[in-house]
Amino acid sequence: PGIRTYYTYTEGEAIFRYKDPITGDICNDFDNVGWTCRSFTIDPNRPLWHTVWSEKLRFAFGFNNDFKPN
Repeated sequence: PGIRTYYTYTEGEAIFRYKDPITGDICNDFDNVGWTCRSFTIDPNRPLWHTVWSEKLRFAFGFNNDFKPN
């Protein structure tokens, strides 16, 4: 649980695909060629289904900022 931040580097087209935990919609978030940064909240009561696809080399560096929900 907490706020996850990922810095990714890709040399080609890449997609971070996830299911919105509230609406259930499948969303496609395209990486930039080069660096991309994205943050999202992980709530144990609402799991975040996600997958990643990349046509070329892709690196991901992730960090978690723990928080205590009220």
